[in-house]
Amino acid sequence: MNTINNDHNEPTKAPEPSMPIGKPEVLFAPVSLVFGLLLVECIFFHMTTLMMTFSVMGTLAAGRLYLRASGFSFQKGHNLLFAVLLVFSLAYSYTANTFLCVLTTLFEAGGFCFLSYLVSSPQGLSDFCLPAALKQSVFQFPFKNWAVLPKSVSEGLNQTSATKNIKYILLGLLITIPLTLIVTALLMSADEGVANILNGLLNHLLPNLERLSWRVALALILASMIVGMLYTCISGRKIRRVTDEDTEQRLSRMRIAPGVLLCAGVVPICLLYGVFTCSQARSLLAALALRLPEGVSYAQYARQGFFELCALALINLGVITALKLLARGEERQSLPLRISTLTLCAFTLFILATAFRKMVLYIERFGLTPLRFYTSWFMVLLTVVFVLLIVKEFKPHLPLFKESLITFVIWFFLLVFSRPDALIATYNYEMYQNHSLSSLDYGAISYLSADAWSVLGDKEDIPYAYRQAAAEELGEDGDTCFNLSSLLAHRALHSVKDLGNHE
Repeated sequence: MNTINNDHNEPTKAPEPSMPIGKPEVLFAPVSLVFGLLLVECIFFHMTTLMMTFSVMGTLAAGRLYLRASGFSFQKGHNLLFAVLLVFSLAYSYTANTFLCVLTTLFEAGGFCFLSYLVSSPQGLSDFCLPAALKQSVFQFPFKNWAVLPKSVSEGLNQTSATKNIKYILLGLLITIPLTLIVTALLMSADEGVANILNGLLNHLLPNLERLSWRVALALILASMIVGMLYTCISGRKIRRVTDEDTEQRLSRMRIAPGVLLCAGVVPICLLYGVFTCSQARSLLAALALRLPEGVSYAQYARQGFFELCALALINLGVITALKLLARGEERQSLPLRISTLTLCAFTLFILATAFRKMVLYIERFGLTPLRFYTSWFMVLLTVVFVLLIVKEFKPHLPLFKESLITFVIWFFLLVFSRPDALIATYNYEMYQNHSLSSLDYGAISYLSADAWSVLGDKEDIPYAYRQAAAEELGEDGDTCFNLSSLLAHRALHSVKDLGNHE
């Protein structure tokens, strides 16, 4: 009797949600495997090529067709985002900068997930809900429903008449493996010619089999992520979508701090910024006035406190975010809290302006490097975000996250398609020609991508050894790095007489 009661009281496990497989899944599964193989091959060996561009475009187009076949339509905003992703895919065949191409790949992956999420969303999302939706679409959806890919492939095979014969063939080959190995060993022992042929065949196949195996394994993982993400978008299986109501409930649970408490916490920080500004006024204003404090070199002045100032700007962004998230609902727009936010934004803009001017002075003295270029790019982006925060205080209905996202996309587009290595090389070369730089670091230039040599390859005053090394590297890369910049660099390098004979 006790046994019966225990069994009766045992909690029952929730049934696994069904996974219906339709015609779109059956058709898309093999396509995703093909593009998975292409993307793995391109990411590891052909990142900066036209092949990578076509692979990304093909994956985006296949995903779009799958969503449309599943009954979802693309609105005007969705088409615009899709066009943006297509444009960014041209970066692989435009620039030879591998670092930017890696960033573009991350952007494309995140954009593809977010686009699929928005297209399949049953209702529109408010601006305050978009960060949670972006996080869910990128970090949760691709890791759900991986079983859709094998099940779709199995369903597709079951629909073909030749499936049974294929199974029999595979089973027959599997059964005869031991017998085949015994026959192979006996033949190799009996005849040296057979042994040489089989050994040569194995020596050729095994390395290729190893390379093929990890490519196929990664392609299966990537295809499972793509199919699983899209299937999760259209079905909602194993996940609960972010909604405005849920997000508002989570935010309301966080809004527990009185405005007076938050403002009191910000006052010491603002006072410290005031003391810092007063004590360093002469030094800080020197940066904005394009002059150095007495007794300080360019290197000392530019490096002193630069990264600390950048860290303070990021800390202030976190503090402002905390103010908005923790303040009680009725006090978020109170005058003291708004003054605190505006004060922090004003101090931060002053700090960013000072740090940026420090960087400009350092660049004017020692030239550009990729790190200095990317740091300057990030500071300008951060400045725009703080300006938007100030505007938000006067226009509460401003969609802050949407405007920040648009700003990032535009600014990232300018970064990728400006070919930073070409700009760095051109700037340093012109500064050296104008005697603003005492020397030109040819070693640093040689570490840049082919973007740099597309503008410097025809400069005969650059030592022959560096230009020859660049030409040889381009020749060794071959089709693994074939894009517009590589083509321009090749032509520029071989347009000079001393390298023209080595083409």
